Amino acid sequence: EISACLVGSEMCIRDRVCGSGTCSSSIYCTTSTGVLCLFNEQKMVEKWVQLESASSFCLELFSPEGASGLLIVGCANGIIRCFDPQSLQYIATLPLPAPLLGAVPPASVDREENADTIVAAEPTEMALDTHSMYAACYGVCKVASSHNPSAAPKLATIYADRSLFVWDISDMYAIAKYRSFQYHRACVWDIQFIEDTTVGAAADSAAQAGLPKGTFVTCSADNTCLLYTSDAADDMQCV
Repeated sequence: EISACLVGSEMCIRDRVCGSGTCSSSIYCTTSTGVLCLFNEQKMVEKWVQLESASSFCLELFSPEGASGLLIVGCANGIIRCFDPQSLQYIATLPLPAPLLGAVPPASVDREENADTIVAAEPTEMALDTHSMYAACYGVCKVASSHNPSAAPKLATIYADRSLFVWDISDMYAIAKYRSFQYHRACVWDIQFIEDTTVGAAADSAAQAGLPKGTFVTCSADNTCLLYTSDAADDMQCV
């Protein structure tokens, strides 16, 4: 019998992905009520799993030829869970992203009504889950290496606070962050190049800290300061 969480006027499908390889006859979908479903060839729900999240938003299927693969689901509160695509057996949960600094969840908003709301521009207006201090994951995507096509692909994840993380999931028992790109969530108040504002001992300290030439810092209304490098030898990136 299908659980009540799969029916009702408030439930809607957020994302779906078709199976491939050994799972070519399956279709997977994730719902606004935080449920992962597997549909068979007869368009019937064959298996379903509660994601233990107020909501879920996106899916990605890693399905190398001849292997069982990996099904990845992005959920509310920064949660990303991994499952076996054949059995929907739980495998792992990715580490959480950076917390939402300065977020004050409104106590009057119900948890389930609030869990999947997009982060607002001002930190004081962020509509978040009552117990949540992490942005929801709105996108997951497999990223293949352009330098080494035979290498295991990475996983790119996009969060509601405009941050982008790239994860190395070649070892599911030791998931590691490969790259992260985090940006301000509110207006930028000031920008200063480190080398233009530091002299003498302070400049030497900046160099000893490993800051590359061309480093500048920005401060924002979201209560954060970010360091960037604009070194001509590299593309501009957050450090």
